[in-house]
Amino acid sequence: RFGALRSEVGVMEMPRDRPFSDPIDYSAITGNPRHSRSYTPAVHVEWPDDVPVVERPHPQPSEDALERARGLKEAVTARKWWYTFSTICAVVGIGFGIAESELLWMNGNVPNTRTTALKWAVLATSVMAAGGLSFQMNSRIKVGRYRGDALPENAGFLTNLKRAGLVQEFATDLVLLAVIPVPGIDPTVRVWDAGHSMDIPYTLDALMVTLMVLVRIRYVLYWLVILDPLTDSTSSVYARSSCVDLNLRFVLATRCMKNLRFLLLLWLIAISVSAYCMLVAERPFAFVDTQLHPEDHESSMESAVRMDRFHNCLWLVIITMTTVGYGDVYPSTDIGRLIAVVSCFEAVVLIALVIEITNTRLSLDDSSQRLVDFTYRVREYKETRKAATCLIERLYIVSPVYRKLHPTARSRTKLGDDAYGKQLEAAWAANDRMGLGVMGDAEVMRLIRRFRKARRQLETKESSMRSDVGLQLAEVTESLLSLEAEVGFLVEQVQASVHKLRA
Repeated sequence: RFGALRSEVGVMEMPRDRPFSDPIDYSAITGNPRHSRSYTPAVHVEWPDDVPVVERPHPQPSEDALERARGLKEAVTARKWWYTFSTICAVVGIGFGIAESELLWMNGNVPNTRTTALKWAVLATSVMAAGGLSFQMNSRIKVGRYRGDALPENAGFLTNLKRAGLVQEFATDLVLLAVIPVPGIDPTVRVWDAGHSMDIPYTLDALMVTLMVLVRIRYVLYWLVILDPLTDSTSSVYARSSCVDLNLRFVLATRCMKNLRFLLLLWLIAISVSAYCMLVAERPFAFVDTQLHPEDHESSMESAVRMDRFHNCLWLVIITMTTVGYGDVYPSTDIGRLIAVVSCFEAVVLIALVIEITNTRLSLDDSSQRLVDFTYRVREYKETRKAATCLIERLYIVSPVYRKLHPTARSRTKLGDDAYGKQLEAAWAANDRMGLGVMGDAEVMRLIRRFRKARRQLETKESSMRSDVGLQLAEVTESLLSLEAEVGFLVEQVQASVHKLRA
């Protein structure tokens, strides 16, 4: 293309016969009038009109690809919506079940119209949750179909569930939703308590509601997993290419290690559920014990720590899971003690996760850690230099050179300090009496120990920082400059002392 343009519009060149002393019009080359050194007219270069401009069209996606993308997005949205609907129905069913159990207890374990209506409400919400789960499974089948899995539309729902490997999960969800207090069935179950050697009556509704609360926590956790950003479409594609399963365990482990608010939510769920289970386990025994031994519950102290009240059970679970254990309230039944043991193991796991998150958030990055190490290294270096300076000063003061220059110590000490002069003269006399010279001075020995300790700490800090070459070079340069200044100062002091001795 450049050759064709050169033949058409021409290119400005320097003539070969022009001498070097001849001025050249550089303004035609640079485009700046200030570079003009002659009146040679500038060459005007224009782009020719007949040179075609090639436009490359961008590839457009096909209609089939656009339809699949839209269908995948709609299926993912529908999956999240239906599972949210199922979770809300399950949680509302838990609320209806707890209300039915409490109302039955307040009525003396005698069912009435309101308890029966609440049981039917629990059944209705469970059926609605099961329907939402079926629609959610259908949305998951559509997601797999749009991603290329062999899930044809003309096949049945159960066939696609089997091909997608979702039969076991769907059956488990339905079985867990079936754990509800059944309308029209209100028996009383007696459980033998070995600690008190007696049968404790429990209503079947209370046991089923407690079990329902325990098993439906699964839906809340799965709902948090589905709404987590780790399970979006982009992360799912990368996980499939990396052979990573975005299951409940993976998301919970990631969130527990990274998100403190999610961990606090788990703490709240564990404390609330354990407190309610403790209430259901301890309340019948407290009622029976009050009927059998009313004189033991007449005092206000005994009534304040009774385990048939929810706030006492909540207090017991909190002091148990935080490893405090005051001992003012405690479980009395075997089932209550088992719940306390399970709460202890839950607390061990949750406390370990809290410690790990705290340690991760308080840890410094590499740059900050290097800055801290350098700061402490400089401080240790200053301490070592200060200890060396004090040692050199003391050695010079108790040396014969200083005694020859200043025979009377009281007149030559710091600011005329008479006490220091007396102490120095006593040190001179002790050194002369022992005949050990400067090494017989107690202050010198103390300063030597101080200097050795500071130097040892400095060497330890230096050995821990040898990995950073750039920082090490900067420290060496600083050390050389400081050492050079100190050596120069000492040389000047020695020369001044020699001149005084000669004088």
